[in-house]
Amino acid sequence: MFPGPNAKNPGISQHQRDFTHAVVKEFQSLRGTWVLTSAEKSGKKITTEELFLASAVQFQFTDSTRADTSKRCDIYNIEFDPVSNPKRLLAAVTGGEIKGQKMLCIYSLKNDTLTIHISHNQKKYPVDFSTRENDGYVLLTLIRQK
Repeated sequence: MFPGPNAKNPGISQHQRDFTHAVVKEFQSLRGTWVLTSAEKSGKKITTEELFLASAVQFQFTDSTRADTSKRCDIYNIEFDPVSNPKRLLAAVTGGEIKGQKMLCIYSLKNDTLTIHISHNQKKYPVDFSTRENDGYVLLTLIRQK
């Protein structure tokens, strides 16, 4: 991530300033709590239990972990690339049961529906919003909790 543009960083290019602004704007549009409505893996519908995933996801600025550790809580450092097509994010797991793993994702945000296609511990980003038999990719659809 590039440092934010300001008078103290005159060496930052306009491209870096624009990219940083796009990332901040994108994070603001994703900020909040999202509830899982459907999940698919390798071309088949799956449940959250099969996915080992909580039924809600939160995007928030924080330096602390969740107080309730009685439930699974993985902590991610997320890098956005909102200018790629499709939009990309890299989720590096920095805490929890799968610490150290990385997820290469593409995502789409339309109104209050967020679709994330996840490539878990693989080397390539997904190219579209579908999964295929035995590809190991996960497709999540979430809605914004109001």
